[in-house]
Order: sequence, then structure tokens, then C-alpha cells
Amino acid sequence: MKLLVLTSLALFSLTGIVSAQTQSEEYLEKYRNESSLKTDTLENQITKLKHQIERIDKDILNAKSDKEELVALKERVQILEKIESNNIEKREQILSENYSSAVINLISLEKDIQPIHLYNSATNYYKLLEQVSNPTNYTEYQEWMKEYKSFLNEKSSTDVLLNAALNIVQRSGIVGGPIGSEVILSSIEKFIQFLGTNKKKNRLKAQSAKMFQLIVTLKQFENEKQILDEKFQDLADELSQLENTQKTALNDVIKTSRLTRSLMQDNYFNETNPTEIHNYLDRLKNHIDTKINTFSKKEINHQMHICQSLKIRFGDILENMAKNLKEYDELVNKYQTLNILKLSQLSDKYDQLEHMFHKYYNGEKIKMDALKMYRFE
Repeated sequence: MKLLVLTSLALFSLTGIVSAQTQSEEYLEKYRNESSLKTDTLENQITKLKHQIERIDKDILNAKSDKEELVALKERVQILEKIESNNIEKREQILSENYSSAVINLISLEKDIQPIHLYNSATNYYKLLEQVSNPTNYTEYQEWMKEYKSFLNEKSSTDVLLNAALNIVQRSGIVGGPIGSEVILSSIEKFIQFLGTNKKKNRLKAQSAKMFQLIVTLKQFENEKQILDEKFQDLADELSQLENTQKTALNDVIKTSRLTRSLMQDNYFNETNPTEIHNYLDRLKNHIDTKINTFSKKEINHQMHICQSLKIRFGDILENMAKNLKEYDELVNKYQTLNILKLSQLSDKYDQLEHMFHKYYNGEKIKMDALKMYRFE
């Protein structure tokens, strides 16, 4: 797979990284605590009012006159109205909290998807993987290639196989196209045979045998890597689909909640100062708190469901990305034991990416957070 495909999915540098998911969860945790205090206060008031109802019911039973009973009944109606008012306020508070959670998770999802697309601006893990399969990056190859091409030029006119090998080399510039094709491998075997037992050519013969082994190993490595590349491409496609769905969902939220996209862009998506981001989320939350009873309940319940589903899907993709990355590392470790391919730098790069996935883009944690996004009465 081309490097362009590999770079279409990604993460950014470890330096100063804090995912938007992490920021939003920290903010929402604080908000949920504040919201819970409000609803707990309302619930306590409701409990006290219900106790008053019980007292009034006894007063009604024990009333000594119609007037006493009427006064108690009026007081009972007033308290029931307070209970209903508190219940409505509590439901609105929980709905506002849940919808704020949906909106904040939705915008943080968009902010996190973008760094994933910008992966190779900060890390060259996949670039190094591509370089592993290029024989020109290996010591002795250039020197040996001159001798090998000279042999092909000299003998190709009388040998169909060597002529085919020369055409491949001239087209691709390397002994591949694809790497390690049977034509190339057979032509190198002929080259080794041509060198024979000529002692002056012992070094070149040994070098040719080494290059033969390198090319065979590169072919095997590339074939196995191609399977992982295809899985990687599937994940890239899934992420693109998720991004499109997320953008549509956010547009619907902006319309329903009457938010301003330009303010969101300036104060959240383009903002890097954590304090300013926090201030914007405060304003967004307060807007929802004050307007929640004017929003379409049907629309916001649907949007909450969509947001939760998107976050779970995002977690699934991240989990599969981490698994795919681990499979690449296992492939690297498998071939590293042969001491033929240039793989030494990849282990450190993998450790960095694996750490980043676990700490900042933990798919399992994101899915667990998604399941706890909303509070119910």
C-alpha cells in the first residue's frame, strides 16, 4: 500500500497532547457533579414536601370542621403544585445535562478525528514501514545493482528470461515490480551461476546470494504487510464515514439548539488555550440550560442517541486501530529475528504510538464513557 493511504489515518505527536475526548470528559465530570447537586437539592425538597402531604392528610382526617378541612385541602394542593414544579425543574435539569453532554461529546469527537488524519505530520512509523520494503535502502544494494544490471545488459539479448528481468529493472529502478517476482529471482540465480567458481568474483557471488536472500525476505514481508495494509485501509474508510456522519449530526444540533457555528469554530475548534476552551464550554452549557425547554424534545432525544452511537463507533475504530498497529509490531518482531531487514527503529516508534493509544485514545475507555454519557431519573 502506498504511503499516501497509510497517512490518511493517524494520531499526532506525544508532545503536549491531550485529546478533546479527555478534555470533554474532565469538563463534563465537573458539570455532572454540579448538576447532581442541583437535582439532589430538588429531590430533598420533594421528599420534605411529601412528608408535609402526609401530615396534611392526617389533619384532613382529624379536621373538626369543614373550614379546617378546606384550609388543609388548599394547603395540600399548593404543596402538590410545588412538588410538580420541582419535578419539572429536575427533569429539565437532567435533560439539559444529558443534552449538553451530547453536544460537548459531539464537538470533541470532531476535534479528535482531525488529529487522527494528521498522523504523519508528527510520526514516521508507517513511513519507516514503507522504507523497509525498498531494497535501495540496504547496504551493498547500489554497488551490487550495477554489476547485476551489467550482467543483464550483456546477456539479455540471448536470454528471454534475462530480457524480461532487464525490462522490469529499467521500469521500476529496483529489483522488483512487484518485489521479488519469479522473473527477478530466477535471473539472480542465473547471475550467481554465471559467476561460477571464479575466485575473483567470490565477493560479488556472496553479495549476490545476500541480495537474493534479502529480496526473498522482502517479498515475504511485503506480502504479509499487505494484509495488514488492507485492514488499515478499511479502518481509514470507516473513520471517513464516521467523520461525515458526525458533521451531519453536528449541523443538526447547531440548528436545533440555535448555536453559532462561527463562534464554535473560533472559540473551540481553533482554540488551543485550555482556559478559553473551558470558558466556551461554560457558555455553551449555559445557553442549553436556559433554552432547553424551548428545544424540540423529539429532536434532542434523537440527537442524543446519534451522538452516543457515534462515540461508541469511534471507540470501536480506535480499538481496531490499536489491534492493527499491534499486528504490525508482531510482524516487525517476527522478521527482526532474521537480522536481514532494517527494522530496529520501528520498535521505539511502536512503543510511542502504543502508549498514545492507551493513554489518550483508549477505545475501550471511550466506549465505557459513551455508555455513561446520560443520567436517568
